Amino acid sequence: MAVHRKRGRQQGTCPARRKKNKKGPDEKVLLDLINSCTDSTVRKDALCEYLKVKVAAATAAKDAELALKDAELAEKDAELAAATAAKGAEMVELKVENKMLHQGLLQVQGLLTSMGLFERVAQLAFGEQKVAGHAEGAFDCTSALEQAVITPEAGPWSMLLKTTIKKCAPAVGKSKNRQKDELVRIWEELSYEVHAYPWYNLNLNLVPALSETGKCVIASFAETLGVQVHHGLDGRKQPFVVGELFCYWITTLKEVPPMLREKGDEEVKDRWFQDLPPISPEELKKHSHQGDLWVCVDGVVANLTELSRQQF
Repeated sequence: MAVHRKRGRQQGTCPARRKKNKKGPDEKVLLDLINSCTDSTVRKDALCEYLKVKVAAATAAKDAELALKDAELAEKDAELAAATAAKGAEMVELKVENKMLHQGLLQVQGLLTSMGLFERVAQLAFGEQKVAGHAEGAFDCTSALEQAVITPEAGPWSMLLKTTIKKCAPAVGKSKNRQKDELVRIWEELSYEVHAYPWYNLNLNLVPALSETGKCVIASFAETLGVQVHHGLDGRKQPFVVGELFCYWITTLKEVPPMLREKGDEEVKDRWFQDLPPISPEELKKHSHQGDLWVCVDGVVANLTELSRQQF
């Protein structure tokens, strides 16, 4: 039988191997070795090399620390940018919501009319002028309009009055007196009762009797406030009050008071405003309920039963 022998040293004859020191000699030991060198030149060169290695190691550690801090700062910057973007989007939403709430407040307060809207802008401008020290005391619309022209830099509402009148009435030019006079003239025009009626449905109603400049001014204010404008109806023909020639008692059991309507084979007309579009009896029957109170204006039939029960 052939016997295969292992090459090399026999087992047990190899001297024990020492583990390498991966960290190298201790710093104190290394310095002691350098200092123990009798040759001053060699000792000096060794010390220089040691210091170079020491500085390089310290620099590398500092660079690593700075890189880590830069990464942390970049992460924080990204978080801040994301938070800022989210906050900006939130602010936009809040501005839109605030604008809608402001419009709703105008409606609730009954200010969403040509006259009410104009006066509201003047009030806001007066508040700016008061804060800026250009006005004092109680609100006076004429004085507020004039002061807004003189010092429009007091705020956005004052500036809106000045820029709007210059846009809608180019003839006033740069003359402050003519700008003031035109704004006051529009205010006097809006003071007539016909412009004090409520809005058309959910929109502000511009009465045809208003001058073109006045319409332009009101439309500009409405656009700024996000309010829709309706053109073409006389305010007196809107169902703003229960009563006063606009109410019809529509019922199958009770007779309608003759002074409030005229009977016809084909239509029922408003006796007092013959220019209103007629309502057919068939259309009235669709909305008729016993004892209900209805308003019929400009071709629109509305049931005001609950309101009439509360008011009468």
